[in-house]
Amino acid sequence: MRLVRLRPAAPALYWLGWAVLLGGAAAAAHAQERTALQVRVRLADAATGAPVAGAEVSVVQGLRRAVTQALTDDAGQRVLTVAADSGEYQVVVRKIGYRRADRFFPAVARDTLTILFSMTRIAQPLEAVKITAKEDATRKSYYIDDEEIANSDRPLFTSVDIIEKLRPDMIWGRGGPTACGKISSVFINGRRVLQAPMAGIIAASTRALPPAAARVRTSAGRTIQGDKYRVTGMPAAILSTIKPEHIAEMTYNDCFEKSARVNRGANAVFVILKPGVGFSMDDGSYVIETPSPRTGAARPAPAESAVVAFPSWRVRILGVFDNDTGESVEGVEVVDVLTGTKATTTKTGTVSLAFLPEGGSEIRVQKAGYKPITIEVLISPRDTVPITLTLAKNK
Repeated sequence: MRLVRLRPAAPALYWLGWAVLLGGAAAAAHAQERTALQVRVRLADAATGAPVAGAEVSVVQGLRRAVTQALTDDAGQRVLTVAADSGEYQVVVRKIGYRRADRFFPAVARDTLTILFSMTRIAQPLEAVKITAKEDATRKSYYIDDEEIANSDRPLFTSVDIIEKLRPDMIWGRGGPTACGKISSVFINGRRVLQAPMAGIIAASTRALPPAAARVRTSAGRTIQGDKYRVTGMPAAILSTIKPEHIAEMTYNDCFEKSARVNRGANAVFVILKPGVGFSMDDGSYVIETPSPRTGAARPAPAESAVVAFPSWRVRILGVFDNDTGESVEGVEVVDVLTGTKATTTKTGTVSLAFLPEGGSEIRVQKAGYKPITIEVLISPRDTVPITLTLAKNK
């Protein structure tokens, strides 16, 4: 038998092995570091540019689950840490005297994220106003915003659930099945959706019907068979692909609505999505910058995807007053005639026109007991002066 003596590895190979091991350890350490994402939030007043201190900043996952929250410092800043997984997060900012602001973002492929918010002030009352008008019952039945959606204790999985559980009058209208037809059209961010994503068609076709004995009571006091009080057809297929947490507001126009002079604007639901959220025919609503779960393709992102900037000139104010008494009028509907999107004046008779697009828009100003007015409004850096209107009562 011949004995073979093994020679030690060459020094170069020895050090190469250590380099590989150290490189792997560094990569693993870096991977561990990437499990946390730092979200840097900065708030500034839209009118003055001054930092907004003491605002509550929350990072929310899904519709209601708060991951972390804190208050902004004197510089209007706060750094929050979340898990850098494949999920979607939403930054929600609240402060008394300012309008709520929010932004969606995906927690992937980054270590830090900076989000800038331009906070818009809510018009403050100048003097005490005596309120005599009752709550607008139509608006209560036909409108819902993100705050009410998030504060609901009902389980909400799609925007169909929002309608069926929180706003059932949107299905047939307050007049019931004998007055108007069911929802026939869906508009998203002002554009009518003509075809539903395939995922929505499948979801709508496989929905389980409630028991035949189930009955639903409407806000008008009527009781209707449960299986008839459902969103069906193409609207159900479209709405089932929109997540509740992606919705800023929803408005419904019944068959009697004449202010929205747009094709298929009657018996229609108008959905406004939150900033950072888009809609595609592949998957429905989605957070911009995330890949499609169906196709895997990257979705387009805006030029400044990490910044939510809202210039102050976009927040033009409209004030409505009584022609006879000069007092401010609360509860006046200001309707974008093209899209049907609405806003309502506050106790001070004022409303922000931030919901209107840039450029020219035709709006209808209306309230029961008053003669409606239709005017043209410009939203641009040169058109920032508040608009004052007076409404005359019906004689």
